[in-house]
Amino acid sequence: MTISSYIAKALILLVCLLFSGIVEAQDISKQKDKIIELKKWKFKTGKYQSWIDPDFDDSKWEYMPVPAHWEEQGYPEYNGFAVYRTNVVIPSSFKKQNMSGLRFEMGAIDDVDSVFVNGHFIGGSHDFRVDRVYHVLYDEGVIRWDKENVITVKVLDKYGWGGMYRGIPRISNASQNEFVVFEQNLHEWSNLANGKIFKKIGLRAKRNIHIKGVLTISLLDIRNNTIKKISSRPIAFSDKKPGKDSLIFSIPEQRSFKLIYSFTGTGLNESVDAEESIPYILTPTEPLSPRINGAEVFAVKPGSPVIYKVPASGKRPMKFEAVHLPDGLNIDETTGIITGRITEKGNYPIILKVSNSKGSNTRKFSFVCGAQLALTPPMGWNSWNAWGVRVDQAKIKAAGDQLVATGLTDYGWSYINIDDAWQSPERATNGEIRANANFPDMRALTDYLHSKGLKAGLYSSPGPTTCAGYTGSMTHEEQDANTWAKWGFDYIKYDLCSYQELFPSRNPDSLKKPYDLLGTFLKKQDRDILYSLCQYGWGEVWKWGGKTGGSLWRTGDDIEDTWESVSSIGFHQQDRASYAGPGSWNDLDMLVVGRVGWGYPRNSRLTPDEQYTHIGLWSLLASPLLIGADLDHLDAFTKNLLCNHEVISVNQDVLGKQAVQVYDADSLQIFSKKLNDGSTAIGIINLSGKYLKQSVTADMMGFSTRFEMRDLWRQKDLGFYRPGFKAELPAHGILLLKCTERKI
Repeated sequence: MTISSYIAKALILLVCLLFSGIVEAQDISKQKDKIIELKKWKFKTGKYQSWIDPDFDDSKWEYMPVPAHWEEQGYPEYNGFAVYRTNVVIPSSFKKQNMSGLRFEMGAIDDVDSVFVNGHFIGGSHDFRVDRVYHVLYDEGVIRWDKENVITVKVLDKYGWGGMYRGIPRISNASQNEFVVFEQNLHEWSNLANGKIFKKIGLRAKRNIHIKGVLTISLLDIRNNTIKKISSRPIAFSDKKPGKDSLIFSIPEQRSFKLIYSFTGTGLNESVDAEESIPYILTPTEPLSPRINGAEVFAVKPGSPVIYKVPASGKRPMKFEAVHLPDGLNIDETTGIITGRITEKGNYPIILKVSNSKGSNTRKFSFVCGAQLALTPPMGWNSWNAWGVRVDQAKIKAAGDQLVATGLTDYGWSYINIDDAWQSPERATNGEIRANANFPDMRALTDYLHSKGLKAGLYSSPGPTTCAGYTGSMTHEEQDANTWAKWGFDYIKYDLCSYQELFPSRNPDSLKKPYDLLGTFLKKQDRDILYSLCQYGWGEVWKWGGKTGGSLWRTGDDIEDTWESVSSIGFHQQDRASYAGPGSWNDLDMLVVGRVGWGYPRNSRLTPDEQYTHIGLWSLLASPLLIGADLDHLDAFTKNLLCNHEVISVNQDVLGKQAVQVYDADSLQIFSKKLNDGSTAIGIINLSGKYLKQSVTADMMGFSTRFEMRDLWRQKDLGFYRPGFKAELPAHGILLLKCTERKI
């Protein structure tokens, strides 16, 4: 081969190498407009601070495929800490003009995560329902450009399945706008006099960055989709110093409006936008004169201790009286708490009387002594939706205090229920269940609640462990029932949990067996213990739950504070209505209004309109009403939802009927519930996401004659109608009526 041939081949090879380099460079250039997927992760259970160090030697760790729960990868029933690690080269060419940093999308992680890049903490979350998205600035010294970067994810799984389970984690570019957060904790509403609203606004940067710009706030009238600008002003903020603003404005009437927030950063073309529905109060202010609320009956078994607090609103102090109170019962005239025992079966009608400086009120009432409890749906509070596994004795006592202090007990709210996570991991040497260190004295706790006229509830599972991995009741059913009674509990929620893993059959007989077993032992106790069956509606529990001694049973999945969850539960109860009645209630799960968060309370994600529908629909369907909110932060709007005595009366009606759907269209559903006084409660619900004006006829509501209507949320008479009327409903909103047919 000649020298010229060698030169020619060398030139060709050089051109090829250069071309391949250009192609490679083009690929990298394209990569910056795309993503880097993080598919290969190493994994180890446990946690040590050294595992976060980017220089830690993880060569002996095994690989864990993602996205997949670790239980699917050979770690059955593992609850606790684990760590994922991966290495990735991030090229400096990934930086993009007009972008400020990188977006780390980690997918869904169950339950708690902390994410580190090269040992630097970049974010974490306690909400397993939300996909994790964290950010890092280009120039903050976290990223090792053109070198290997170590990403570490520390995960805590409290119960059930755990790990990184949805979506392939990935890295992409992020604009400065993505570093702007509308601070939800600053969004506090206060209703001022003369229809004015006071609102705090907050902006914060996610990372170590200072941002300036203009915040514009507008009011959106959803009825006609018009926007009115309220405020536009400069604002500056950083990660350590949030930008705060506040404003006072008026809304023309009590209905749905939204605030629209728009922040435009200096030098940026795109705005950061958010919106927030404005809560509005429909229920009139309660009168200072006394009014007796709640159910008209209370059931006890012969010889069981009675604890009943007369629910009465009005100015304190009050004097309580009970005429014809049966032998064995006494009333405290200052607190209205009735205690004692009734030894003989029977119906004991009495007259309750309450008086204060503004007047007096009387009401017929009955103690019914017999075999059946819960003649109306139980009302109270449960710890789970607010505190999850972070529950303790102090929080339970505080909830009891707040139930009284906020006036909720004046409307019939009476149970304080401890959900999962109270149990010690080890039983006593004699097999007796023990509470953990967070509950040092169960008997003292129930005595405290009883002294306030409240009743105490507890939680367990027929399996070896509860849903959160705490001690269950399997093989100790009789012993546990005896212990709970000795401690003084009045309510037991029995959650299927780990039992389904050992006995996975959903045959009704198999599902009924563990509930039958505990029910037998609860019936033998010398106190009334309300029995709540929690097994998600499997095996058509509404058909057999009462035969186990149960008074209420869950009919579906766990609720979340989303419209999808509330509507999927509430709109699918039609086939169960005939099984509901005094002593037998279809349980739609706990309420998700106010501040909820399953351990880290925050404002409910339901809009105010959806929260009105949630309470109204649960009342129509005669569901047990168990508040899930943090009662230490009960705002005026949430209290309004929970303290409307006319809405509560629909739920507590002694006839015990569950509402049925009488009209079902694409955007509208109508529910009808017969009441004891001969009237009918009607719920007209807008299923669409838009404001709706709808003609409603008598036929649609199941009426054939002229009818008189009363708006229950507004406690306002609307007059007589025939053949129908025009309803105006916000998105996912409800019109809750009491209708009485009148002959022409």
